[in-house]
Amino acid sequence: MRKFICLCLLLQAAILSALITEDSASANALSGVTLLSSSVADHQLSPLIGVSGFSLSYSRPFNMGNLGVYSLSSAFPAGFLDLNLGASYLDEGDYLWQDLRLGAAVEYELLDLGASGHLLYERFSTRQSFHSLAADLALRLGDDDYAAELRWLHPGLQDAQLHITLASQVTGDIGAATSYVYLPQGKDMLRAATRCEIGENFLLLTSWQSSPSRFGAGIGITWGRGELTYAVRSHPQLSLTHCLDIAYGW
Repeated sequence: MRKFICLCLLLQAAILSALITEDSASANALSGVTLLSSSVADHQLSPLIGVSGFSLSYSRPFNMGNLGVYSLSSAFPAGFLDLNLGASYLDEGDYLWQDLRLGAAVEYELLDLGASGHLLYERFSTRQSFHSLAADLALRLGDDDYAAELRWLHPGLQDAQLHITLASQVTGDIGAATSYVYLPQGKDMLRAATRCEIGENFLLLTSWQSSPSRFGAGIGITWGRGELTYAVRSHPQLSLTHCLDIAYGW
């Protein structure tokens, strides 16, 4: 029964609808507030991350030993565009889910625009399988000190989300952001996140969301162009979610 409940909470989507998940360590530590993210892995949620590189991510939702999500992401400049591509994979035995994605972003002075496309595949133990398409749209206005972002994830689908985020650089090393998440088919929520750089090699990420009430925390360690991030995220009824990112920037 616990396994079934965990899967339902993880998926949160009906058959033939797309599926929004937060699988990276950075996304869980920040509760999906990508305006503070500098992780290549978070291109899964936004085309406007603005960093280039390569990342591998592993997420174990609610500490279920046999339930893991594996993700691969890459981003690179191509002329005036910033391109990103990636894949996520979950195989629980009775349920298989895949997300293949491609996105692009363009920057003009203080304005960033981006879009991503997702090809999703689901297969159930009954041998039923489904393909679906989804898109993400994003707009950001601001500089390194103050920024506002609008993200519309999976518009027109049952799991659509509209994120409205404001962020500021409180000090030279600390950034903070607040998001309002509108869910047309669910209960809206508030999210708040902070990002703190400790020296040149450490990064501390924290966050909270209102519905359901969850807390996230993570620590990142950098060495040269490499970065290792570990995060946990709470749930009011279930065990902690554990996540790990390994990234290399270029």
